[in-house]
Amino acid sequence: MAQKQNNEHWHAMRRQGIGGSDAAPVVGLSKWSTPLDIYLDKKGEREPVDETWEMSRGKALEPLLRQHYADTTGREVFVPNEPLKCEKYPFMIYNPDGLSNDNRLQEFKTAAYGSGWGVEGSDDIPTEYIIQVQHGLIVTGLEIADVTVSIAGNEPKYFIIKEDKELQEMIIEREHDFWQKVLDSTPPDPTTNQDVAKIYKSVNGEAIVADAGALALLHELKGIKNQIKALELEKESYEVQIKNYMKENEVLVAEDGVTKLATWKRQKGSTRIDSKLLKAQSPDIYDLYSKTGDPVRRFLLK
Repeated sequence: MAQKQNNEHWHAMRRQGIGGSDAAPVVGLSKWSTPLDIYLDKKGEREPVDETWEMSRGKALEPLLRQHYADTTGREVFVPNEPLKCEKYPFMIYNPDGLSNDNRLQEFKTAAYGSGWGVEGSDDIPTEYIIQVQHGLIVTGLEIADVTVSIAGNEPKYFIIKEDKELQEMIIEREHDFWQKVLDSTPPDPTTNQDVAKIYKSVNGEAIVADAGALALLHELKGIKNQIKALELEKESYEVQIKNYMKENEVLVAEDGVTKLATWKRQKGSTRIDSKLLKAQSPDIYDLYSKTGDPVRRFLLK
């Protein structure tokens, strides 16, 4: 019960401002969430997101990474009891993984792969985390942050991020504009197909006349689709020629006889349920294990 109350308190605090993990989506630089996702979250209208294994693993390893950093650097690290609020920009809040006794912000991460992480000791880290850390530096007023990461369960690496005034100004401006939308209950423009599906779930059966702008967009979209179709045909042609060259061989290698260039392996066939046959012969079992999804809107060019 205490854990549930803590989670509810944490979510209530998150809705009072823009947090570090919100920063990249808000400025449009996240691979996982959009400005609309964060808007719906702040308004209490977003569908609950289940915690993934990766998220749980990151939380579980955070104390271990924090202790490793303290032992390695000799710095003392403490964790604030409550999210921090920026005095100058009260719509900005931050829940740091730690603060060290020499005025350095601390973030502790886990990653399955090394993609986006550069040379240890540099500031070459994934864009989402750069935005998050710069947001944290704004809120805390600090000038430097250490980002500790364990990649694929290996020994942690350390990266150093210094304040970037120009980037921080962009973050402040975009977060200010976003928070005003939250206050005004004005959703940000959709940026993905998932966004528009969330906004316009229902249909009225009516028609709308295309204006000049819509016609121009349709023309561009048709052109892009035709280019994609042509590229797909070209792609298939190249694949056919390479496979015809390989014949029964499984691997295509470079002149050194070692470096792999392509593989064409035989894989085990997939197992599928013949739903039509199951429905015909065992309708009760078919109905028992069938699940109808939510209705969706399908977009087609005519």
